[in-house]
Amino acid sequence: MALDTLANVKSRLGITTSADDTLLGLLQDSADQAVANFCSRDFVGGTFTEYHPGGSEFVHLRNFPVDGVTSVKVDVVFDPPWTKDRMSEAAKLQLGIDD
Repeated sequence: MALDTLANVKSRLGITTSADDTLLGLLQDSADQAVANFCSRDFVGGTFTEYHPGGSEFVHLRNFPVDGVTSVKVDVVFDPPWTKDRMSEAAKLQLGIDD
């Protein structure tokens, strides 16, 4: 789950030898886990399925950033249940619906 590469960490710390690579790797793993726990999420890529109730203009995903979406399924539920009685007279005439 490394959030950065060992090479980048060593570069930022100005370390040029490989003598401490094992220790740096352990510290990096520990820091990655601390960040994941603090953010209450996983940073590992993969396939995720999320369910969100309606009533919001936006969907806030638990797993992000998102590189792509392969499918979206929307279940529309009318509450209260929709019936033709909720249509205006003009809409009923236009669609040819008789009472």
